[in-house]
Amino acid sequence: MNLQKSIFQPKVAVPIIVTLNTVAIIWPGLLAHLQQNDKLLSSVVCMFFYLLLSEIWQLASRVMYLKKRQFTWTIYILKLIVALLCIFIISCQSRWTVGLLLVLYEIYQGLLYRNSFNYIETPYFPLMTALFKGFVINIILAVGAPFTFTLATLQPYFMPVLLFFTVAVFYQIIYLTHHSKYYYTLSASFIAMSIYLIITCWQSPWNIIKLLFFFGFTYTILLLFKRGQKNILQQELYIAIYAASVIIFCYI
Repeated sequence: MNLQKSIFQPKVAVPIIVTLNTVAIIWPGLLAHLQQNDKLLSSVVCMFFYLLLSEIWQLASRVMYLKKRQFTWTIYILKLIVALLCIFIISCQSRWTVGLLLVLYEIYQGLLYRNSFNYIETPYFPLMTALFKGFVINIILAVGAPFTFTLATLQPYFMPVLLFFTVAVFYQIIYLTHHSKYYYTLSASFIAMSIYLIITCWQSPWNIIKLLFFFGFTYTILLLFKRGQKNILQQELYIAIYAASVIIFCYI
């Protein structure tokens, strides 16, 4: 019991949450990156640090939004300077188009910073979360030079897109007062992931095991998520564990 309580303390929970979220974002693209002979991005170290910084900022922004507060401009500008420095280094290791995509990701994070935008309440929030975390980051890591986009090469990233759409809906349920309507969206996203995994079952018997794991683990996390409704970090931790576990298990 004491161990359980200590895990949910901010100084323990926050590093675990941001690390698991970062791993979930980077995992599919990293696996493809390691298989590329002619890599577009020469190193993933700075990318990992940048995504870790971004996840810390986004977690803090969500909590501040719940408290109806926001960081001062000074803190935001300092974060922006560090982020742009990382983006510059990443661009030097790849191409300027990668830097442009990450600048767009920074704009997405900037919308979360300003409470007056109420961005987390809009339908664009889960869509943009799915686009950047499920697709853009993975493509930056996965593609070689020159770019070769086909349906076959994009198909592995359908699952991350659906997963991070689901994660974003979870965030809306946690942080918004009138969140009952988001359960319908959450159910639809679970159905979409299930359909995708069912379709892929014909490719390999191993995918059937992945499907069964997905059903069982999703049910478990939903029970834990409901039980931890009064503890924000506890719910955040369950979502991070869910995202990292599903994405790793589906891509091994």
